[in-house]
Amino acid sequence: SGAAIGLFMAFGLYGYVSGGMPARFGANPIRTAYLDSAKASPKRDLCHSYPGHMVAPADACQFFVEGGDVAVFGDSHAITLSMGMARVLEPEGTRNLAVLREPLCALIPAGAR
Repeated sequence: SGAAIGLFMAFGLYGYVSGGMPARFGANPIRTAYLDSAKASPKRDLCHSYPGHMVAPADACQFFVEGGDVAVFGDSHAITLSMGMARVLEPEGTRNLAVLREPLCALIPAGAR
């Protein structure tokens, strides 16, 4: 039992140190380029609400100019998705994209919680 636990711990440590054992997939330049392109939104820290740092709707993260056309409601994933949406919508003429982020995406009135 102790040996099995030690073996699993060693395997987990190896996976952590090697960055998830990337060699298990083999060489694939498309996958490498795709994974290298995955980046967090530069506005993540500014937009991210959490207890002690709540972002009011009036202070929602803004892309482009003030007074927007599009609002994104969601949890922490909305921040990262909104950056990509902003890049796609800008050439379409969208003036603004505002991110209204709520922990766990709980779109429940504050008094009802």
